Parts: sequence; structure tokens; C-alpha cells
Amino acid sequence: MPHPLKRWTPTIHFTPNAVELRPNLAIAIARISADWAQVEWEIGKLLATILDTESRTGVAMYLALMGSAAQEAAISAAANKMLSSERQDDLVALFSDVRARSRERNRVIHCL
Repeated sequence: MPHPLKRWTPTIHFTPNAVELRPNLAIAIARISADWAQVEWEIGKLLATILDTESRTGVAMYLALMGSAAQEAAISAAANKMLSSERQDDLVALFSDVRARSRERNRVIHCL
């Protein structure tokens, strides 16, 4: 994944047709978006596993929640009831990494 811009460079301009002018940028944005969809699918499957239900149910529940804070809160609530404290610690570490990757994704996808 490309590294997000650490500082603004005056020679870089994001315009509505930026992806038309830079096909490699368009490909990178599409790949990042598709990869993130896969991450969300896997987190939904994780919720299904925690709740001991079908994958499609967990994924549907996860994706129905609006915002990453609500999604993380739902999984944390399920984990607090269903997982050992060691597994809950693993989940905290996982979501710490997901949040960091989310910030990187947002910088690219939203041209921030």
C-alpha cells in the first residue's frame, strides 16, 4: 500500500479528474478500496464467530452499524460476554491495528 502523504506538496493537486490523469493512482485507489472491503468482511466473520452464528449474519450485523466506533463497540460487547480475557486482549490489539490502517486508507480514499 502506498504511504500516505506526510506533508502537503504544492505540486500535487487533487481534482475531480485526477484519476483520469493518473491511471496508476486510479488502480491504487481501487485496490485499497477493495482490500478494505475484504477487511470489513473478515471483521464481520469474526463477529459471527464470537456470536456462534453464520458468517452472513455476522457480516450483515457488522455492516449494518453506522461508523467504525459503533462497529467496534458491538464487537467489544460481544467479546466481553463470549471471550476469555486473553482473547479480549488480542481483539484490542487487532482493533488498534485496524484503526491505524483505517487512517491510512482514509487519507488515500478521501484524498486527505
